[in-house]
Amino acid sequence: VSRQNQPEASILLRDDAVNPSKFEGVERRSIWRVGLESSWTTVLPVAFIIVSLLSLVVLPIVLSSQTRQMRGEITGIAEPARRSASTIQNDLSGELDQIIAYQAIGQAQYRDAYSRLVAEQQAEARSLRGLTQQLGGDVPGTFTKMLAETTRWHEGVRNAQLLQDSMPKEVFLTRLYECHPAYEASLHATSDLEMAVQWSIEDRLERI
Repeated sequence: VSRQNQPEASILLRDDAVNPSKFEGVERRSIWRVGLESSWTTVLPVAFIIVSLLSLVVLPIVLSSQTRQMRGEITGIAEPARRSASTIQNDLSGELDQIIAYQAIGQAQYRDAYSRLVAEQQAEARSLRGLTQQLGGDVPGTFTKMLAETTRWHEGVRNAQLLQDSMPKEVFLTRLYECHPAYEASLHATSDLEMAVQWSIEDRLERI
């Protein structure tokens, strides 16, 4: 500023210093100065910012809790249910061999092995009942069907007396042929149950 303009500059500086009304507009534009007299155009942006900040805190907590729940259901419910269904299917696959071996050789060890397989399946089914109810979806209905089919097969073996005494080959084959559809249905039912549990696991993984 040239020397001849110094008095004018001083006047302007003093005028700004004693005239705070020029800064009132700046204060009123602050988003945090919201009162009862504020209009919706001021309140709405502030409310949006507050909600956004709260969501940044709340949403990760909620999502983390849901993720822990899904992983807990997979490891604590679905995986044990899948293993039990697989065990039942494997035991069923071995039953027919024990029946044929008993009728061919006549040794009681094969009959005892069959009984152990059935007892193991019954124990797994008792554990599965509660697990399938917790998994929900199609799993409980599939479990009920599996239980009905395996029971029908075991009752057929008992009614046909396939493990009571050795019988003529023709009689044994005829009775085994009559029971075989129930055997196949029980195998299909256990396979369906294992697949239903696996789908339940995949569904939870998708949610995660």
